[in-house]
Amino acid sequence: MRHCATATGFATVGARSRDAPAVYTLRGGVAPFLLLNPTDNCASCRRILAESMTTTACPFCTLPPERILGENHHAIWLRDGYPVSPGHSLIIPKRHVGSFFKATGDERLSLFALLDDAKRVAQDVLQPDGFNIGINDGAAAGQTVPHLHIHLIPRYRDDMADPRGGVRWVIPALADYWSKRPAPRRPRRRRRPMRNYDSCRRCNDCLLKEASPLLTSMRC
Repeated sequence: MRHCATATGFATVGARSRDAPAVYTLRGGVAPFLLLNPTDNCASCRRILAESMTTTACPFCTLPPERILGENHHAIWLRDGYPVSPGHSLIIPKRHVGSFFKATGDERLSLFALLDDAKRVAQDVLQPDGFNIGINDGAAAGQTVPHLHIHLIPRYRDDMADPRGGVRWVIPALADYWSKRPAPRRPRRRRRPMRNYDSCRRCNDCLLKEASPLLTSMRC
């Protein structure tokens, strides 16, 4: 059976034989509930996922101690499991929260303090030439682990042929703004429109009228 969480407990919404149930836990330690297919058209499922509920399978909530490189009151620093450059680190809050915008003020201060520490160590040990700092906030932004994490990515000269744009390349079609701008056009001098005398049925009268102000009463 497939179950969705409701305010009153479990509500059976249909039968489903495949897929094992994923056990989720509400923030604050409320009893777990089952959610087999959170992509179904279910208002409760959408609300639960949108509010960044805690899953017992969250890899950042069950970190082995040997992966932790540093910590403070609210945050942890660790190496990315799939680094894109030497020294690629993650700064995460100890509390399970999915979005940066749902972190408390104290949590944000702890995250940024630990980010400074991680940057200082990377600079001393690896001596990179630059850094990318980024957060994927939400599935549409590329977030795959629903636990807030800040990427600290050391960058090195010549690690890419053209590093311009940096994080703009999350939307490749619009990343390159420097080479796709149209060349500036030179201002053109406006020319006085010329009368098409060939189309005038009485071109002689027109010529006379324009040649002499005394003949302005004449009509073509």
